[in-house]
Amino acid sequence: MANNINIFLASSNELAHERDQIELWISRKNKSPESQHIELNLVRWELLPHNVQSDRVQNNFTEKMLQCDIVLILFKKKVGAFTREEFYQAYEHFKQDGRPYLFVFFWDGEIGLKEYNEYKEVTKLKEKIESYEQIYLTFSRLSDLENKITKQLDLIIPKLTKPCHDTRHKKSDENESSAPKTTTINARGAVHYTCDRQEQADAFTTYFVKNLKKNRNIQLVFFYGPSDCCPDNDECPNSFIERLRDKEIKAYWEKEYDSLKCIKNKHPISIPEKKKSLDTQIELLIQKLYNAFKITVDDYQLSTFYQQNIFHEHNVIILYHEMSVDEWNFKLLNWYINEYTQYTQFFHNNQLKPRLILFFYIKIDVTKDRINFFNNPYKRCEKKLDKLCKNISKKLDQSLLLDPLQPITQTDVRKWFNDLDLEDPSIIEPEIEKIFNGEKQKSMRRIEPKLSGFLTARDKQLWNSQAANIGKL
Repeated sequence: MANNINIFLASSNELAHERDQIELWISRKNKSPESQHIELNLVRWELLPHNVQSDRVQNNFTEKMLQCDIVLILFKKKVGAFTREEFYQAYEHFKQDGRPYLFVFFWDGEIGLKEYNEYKEVTKLKEKIESYEQIYLTFSRLSDLENKITKQLDLIIPKLTKPCHDTRHKKSDENESSAPKTTTINARGAVHYTCDRQEQADAFTTYFVKNLKKNRNIQLVFFYGPSDCCPDNDECPNSFIERLRDKEIKAYWEKEYDSLKCIKNKHPISIPEKKKSLDTQIELLIQKLYNAFKITVDDYQLSTFYQQNIFHEHNVIILYHEMSVDEWNFKLLNWYINEYTQYTQFFHNNQLKPRLILFFYIKIDVTKDRINFFNNPYKRCEKKLDKLCKNISKKLDQSLLLDPLQPITQTDVRKWFNDLDLEDPSIIEPEIEKIFNGEKQKSMRRIEPKLSGFLTARDKQLWNSQAANIGKL
């Protein structure tokens, strides 16, 4: 049985086209296989009855809006009187009842001199929202708006469809079994979502979409940071890659193609060092590729690797590698990346060609290679990557280089805890205090085990509680 979620969409007439496109997008979303248990019902004021009523027509629209689960309000160059009223009504209702969830989007484009007087009302509304210490979102074009709505719905829908942990059961008929009905405990919160890196994630999305639209099958993403031996390592490459896969790639892919089927090696594939011959390095690398996906063959070849059935069922393939800037293997990387362009022919039978994303995490030993005016290891990394890109196949256009991860703050972790919808929110602050121990920020690598430990303990407690309740029945 589907979960029905009602979404009210409001805006001035100047965004009528955007409202139509959002309706089409939601219709496609409902038809996708991933949405088979969720039905999104869009409510638009112009599609509601416009008959003569005993009260103001707008009051009827407002009543319908407040009955919805989610309210989306869009503004462009002007603020309509009714749209302004809908915003304030939804906001006041949310403050009192916690529903509906309210999202406000402002168009971010150029304003002509003749339009400036009307646009002043938009500016005033933005300032009003900021004075409430609330957040609004901006969009520059339709695809940007749809992408941001998708991300917000992905965060809110799990809260609206959260299963109840009630273990009670109704008395059955005499001919029916009286076995107790149990419910499924919520899926674990994703620790890697704490690994924010919004700026880097946006840069990746832009790069990913650009190559996708140009029908390029291969994308190269390099990102760098301290090696494991660095005591203040702020990087968490696994979390970052999982965040891109589960949020950025998923949001865009499902918006355009209905569903994402992605495969990724669980453990990074290290790039062999230069100490051995190039042929030996190539052989070692190919063996690591097969081992990463547990593929057993008699003869290791890169061409047959791409023909494996596990790849034919996926439209995005992520291969995650690790390497050291001190052991930069130019010849091997040059061979490896050029071979990718050669063997994508094996995907030609697929209706939608798989996209190969090669992630390379470049480790820099900052304890040995300190940054100063004469020696900057990060700049050295960029120069080596530029040299590589000039030598690899022209089909790849250019690669993407992402700078090191920023430390995680208490605000980031607090948001993660709040998204869990804990039954007892009072435990959040003590947990945060225990994690940070007086520090204002910490590296994701130091935080991640503690968050994972919290989830494990919470799941164990929920299962024990559920088992105890069932035992009493």
